[in-house]
Amino acid sequence: MSRAITYIAAAAVLSGCIGYQRSSETVGYAPDQTLINSLDSGTLTIDTLTERLGPPSSIGHPSAGTQLWVYDARADRSHRAQLLPLAAFQWRSVSRVRHVFEVHDGEVTRHWQEDF
Repeated sequence: MSRAITYIAAAAVLSGCIGYQRSSETVGYAPDQTLINSLDSGTLTIDTLTERLGPPSSIGHPSAGTQLWVYDARADRSHRAQLLPLAAFQWRSVSRVRHVFEVHDGEVTRHWQEDF
């Protein structure tokens, strides 16, 4: 009987000493793949692109008549695991995604995604 009480007491004490926290923050706008797939079908104009995705993060002009519409997003995730009072572990992960739309004369001619 005393052994069972000892296990129950130890479990109660340890359960209060173990913790895990996770937080996440997304900066920018990364459209989901379903939306991107719907944009790829048919003729896509910059009006449709702006209507569905909003304004881009940036617009580049690599050559005359060509624009690169860029949608950038970054996701920061923080994790913390703790076993009091013995140890605590903390780590962070950052992922970035960039959608680039090449535009000629108001129409999107090419799209690609860069993950880094």
